[in-house]
Amino acid sequence: MLSEHYRDFDEFVSHVQGLDCRMTLQNAARHSWDIQAVQLPGTRVQLGRLGSGNIVEGQSWTKMYVIYLPLSETCEYSANGVAIERDAFAIMEPGCETCLSTKLEHDWCSIFIPADEFHSRPGCEELASGPMICRTTRPSRVLADRFRASVHRILSAGTQRDFESSLAARVASAHV
Repeated sequence: MLSEHYRDFDEFVSHVQGLDCRMTLQNAARHSWDIQAVQLPGTRVQLGRLGSGNIVEGQSWTKMYVIYLPLSETCEYSANGVAIERDAFAIMEPGCETCLSTKLEHDWCSIFIPADEFHSRPGCEELASGPMICRTTRPSRVLADRFRASVHRILSAGTQRDFESSLAARVASAHV
């Protein structure tokens, strides 16, 4: 498990994964950026805590879906100029261009899943045939709460020795 604290924004940016991007700092309230990440078989889970707002411009990795959930209630998030409502997700399809932005310090979590595994999940097959875009979902408190709980359980388990190569990690990856 990666768990790092950065006092330098550019160093933090170099450890965020899932996007080939450029990040611009906005309104630094604290010069403090944290990232926690666990690599599961075929899936990566990340949690970011930023002491600033930022603008993220780039392209998602070509063979991965990125599922991004804002966590801070006091910050407005947007994806490609569209507000991400509380308990809504941004889904970045493989290779899509995206611009995420926040004005204030904030937290977020993300999971990225290989496209072939994503398309094999019930209800996700139809996404494979459309254009690769960044879309926002309708808010769902139930889904957002489940997602947050899964991320926190995985990150908690990731602190255990050898978790990332364990059977538990493979099971967690299958249920994300």
